Amino acid sequence: MGPDPVCQWLRWDASYFGARGRFARGLPRQPTHRPAILDGDSGCVAICEYAAVSGALRGVIAEILNDRFRGRPVPEIPPSISKALASLQRRYQGNESAGRGDPEGDRAFLARAARQPIMQLSASEARRALRPAWVELTRSVSPELKSEVLVAPDWVQGLTERLVNMNWKPADRRLVLVWLDVFPRTAAASFLAQAARVAASRHDWPLREAGERLSLWDADAGPRALGRALKAKIAEGADPTLVLDEAGLSSLPDAGIVEAALDRLADDTAGAAPANTTRDVTALLDLLERLPGGSERQLSPAIVHGLLAPWLSKAPGSELKVRLQAFMLARVGDPRFKGAARWAALTKEMQARGYSRADRLEGMLRQWLIGEAFELFFKLLADTTDNPAQWQRRQKFWRRYLDEGRISNAWFVLGSDAAHWARSQGDRLKRGQYGQLSSGANAQQSALLLQIGELTIAEWSDNGSCCFWRPGASEMPQFGAPCESAWNIDPC
Repeated sequence: MGPDPVCQWLRWDASYFGARGRFARGLPRQPTHRPAILDGDSGCVAICEYAAVSGALRGVIAEILNDRFRGRPVPEIPPSISKALASLQRRYQGNESAGRGDPEGDRAFLARAARQPIMQLSASEARRALRPAWVELTRSVSPELKSEVLVAPDWVQGLTERLVNMNWKPADRRLVLVWLDVFPRTAAASFLAQAARVAASRHDWPLREAGERLSLWDADAGPRALGRALKAKIAEGADPTLVLDEAGLSSLPDAGIVEAALDRLADDTAGAAPANTTRDVTALLDLLERLPGGSERQLSPAIVHGLLAPWLSKAPGSELKVRLQAFMLARVGDPRFKGAARWAALTKEMQARGYSRADRLEGMLRQWLIGEAFELFFKLLADTTDNPAQWQRRQKFWRRYLDEGRISNAWFVLGSDAAHWARSQGDRLKRGQYGQLSSGANAQQSALLLQIGELTIAEWSDNGSCCFWRPGASEMPQFGAPCESAWNIDPC
């Protein structure tokens, strides 16, 4: 059974609806519940204190705004109302903070708390200690950090048991949210999962129903069910954050169980049947881009592997390849230049997780980017050259080296005219992905830098001989210099 609508009345002042008044929405009354009033700068929202609020409330607001302002710009909802809605969502879905705070401050508090018998901690101290205690326990998984762990598993389990025995809603909420947020991968994790299951079952709140439906208290089945639910929303064209709302995770979009769900979905994508590869990779990209904090979310080794590994045996379509390239450049970095160290670290992490083909992924992306540089450079020539026959011969010559995998790097260096052309390419060629010749250079001249073995080579768009540099040669250009740099190379 899904969450019931709860809002009965909305009141907005004259700046929104032309006249102050109440609008009955035909939603079910719950007279036994006390309304909660949240005042804002421009009005107030009166709702019943009942089940899940935010979805129904936002739906009612959208309906009224569409009816009242059809054909005209809808006024912006005041920040105070948006904050009130967020507060309601946290209150009614049990979606408060999981106890996150300053990590160093939490560790210092935990160190003091761990020196006391658990029963001597106050209720608030026990609640505060729960999250840092489980975070600390996960450090024991790492051999490098194991010696620094402040608490023993027995102490953490005793603390967890104390909160369960309180039979107190704030303690139960903390138990549930710490499980979902920290989602520990230790031998003792099942103890916290069982505690969260008990805590969720004691109250009539969305967390109970969502926990049963999505198997949230199962460390293996929970991420799989949550990942599939998120993917299903994408397939429907719906907002995947609705799944997080239902699971009480809308204020914790980067919770451990969400990250585990994305990793499981990525593993499923990497192992999908070839006929479904494009669909599944596209769905995973859509999901990553639409979840809260999309551009700031750290990509795990599993996600990078899930997006790239399916293409080791066949290339993606051109549009999807461009999208994957842009996504990886923005979120991980360019493996040819400043992102090389990050890619090396990611490869080691993927290998540690048992991804046998991990060492081939960075090289594949690099070849994609080199091939893209070639195609765009030759498109530039085709659009601007006065001697197409000459460039057809040059293109055929260099493409043989590309197809044989002999080119290990490629980089644009554009004149001012070509830089204007580059900006018209949108996602295919963004600023920072090419160099720019110095202001004194021919505005119509551009170069493609290549690396073949130890040689650095410059091929020119207009008349000019190729330039070759051996390692250590004076004035040899460097790959990856930003477009703001002034390149002083000239045709040989």
